[in-house]
Amino acid sequence: MKQALVAGGQASFVTEKLSKSLARHGIRIHTHWSWDKKKPPHKFPDNIDLVYICTDMIGHNLANPCVDYARETGIPYVNGTRKWAESIERLTGAGFPLLDPIGALPEIVREATAGRSPKEMAEGPTAEDLRGILVAITGSSTPSTANLPLSPQDFNVTTQAALQESPLMSASDNVHLAVTNPKQREYLRVLAHRPDADNVEIWESLNILPLFAGAKFDPERASHARRSLGVSIVRKGGKRTTNVNITMFNSTLKTAKIDGYPAPRTQYVEPDAAFRNIAPAPAPAPASVPAPAPVVEVVPPPAPPPAPVAKPVEDPLPTPVITPMSELKDIVALLRDKMKEMNIVDLHVTPNGVKYKQVTVVEGSLED
Repeated sequence: MKQALVAGGQASFVTEKLSKSLARHGIRIHTHWSWDKKKPPHKFPDNIDLVYICTDMIGHNLANPCVDYARETGIPYVNGTRKWAESIERLTGAGFPLLDPIGALPEIVREATAGRSPKEMAEGPTAEDLRGILVAITGSSTPSTANLPLSPQDFNVTTQAALQESPLMSASDNVHLAVTNPKQREYLRVLAHRPDADNVEIWESLNILPLFAGAKFDPERASHARRSLGVSIVRKGGKRTTNVNITMFNSTLKTAKIDGYPAPRTQYVEPDAAFRNIAPAPAPAPASVPAPAPVVEVVPPPAPPPAPVAKPVEDPLPTPVITPMSELKDIVALLRDKMKEMNIVDLHVTPNGVKYKQVTVVEGSLED
């Protein structure tokens, strides 16, 4: 089974419900970071295949670093929700369809209808429900039936048509990330020649092309390009290791009609230069040309002034001796003055902090 890092959600929800839902997609929870974490740990787990984010049970301070890590390393990430139809569609779109769609459907339908009122049950499945079932059956996040049926009567006919579709449809990708998209092909082309290129190096090759004039680096395109080429990145021990699935690499480039690239290696190892910012390097300052030295007219030195009359040397005043204790006394005196000024009546200074009590003077009049 594939291994996942789950970020967000309560431990009870992840253990009792989410783990079962992910298992239907062939995913086992490797590590869970609960939603009450204020920030992610310093190290992400090794050998994970998916980052699953419980978007309705997580804060931005934990979710954003997980998304950034997934995009940088090329690991798929899914913004999951408690709605079963949305989660199935997003997991399928990320390359994790249901292992046994027909066998899992009865349980999925029970989960979808568990919290519905009798009136909602009488109205039948919603368009979102029907889409989720279609995705579950076909293994594609965008079935060819663009106009989904809104009535249960039409559902059986549409489902039979959807079953005839190939589960290997490239339509599981967003249109702008398809290999036929001109911009996506250029991201693929750069990685075809440099599978180990990091984001900065990719953008250095792209931003000079007219197609990207005025555009910005798109981390989603880079991440998807790596994933579709079978390129994965592992960071450990100060090294950045790029692994390449040669079969997937060549197959994707053949589909994209990209050729003339050097034969890739299965692995590239280099020093880790992670988290370099995507920003143009500042232009080098023009080299300064030294100006010719001016011609200086030689002038004879003036006559030395008469020697001053020597004054009797007075004994210098003794230099006051400053000790750490005297400096501390000065600081204490300043603190006392400031305490009087701010009406602070009690001040405790310790190596761990400062505590004080301040008196507030309120002026007014009391009338009978």
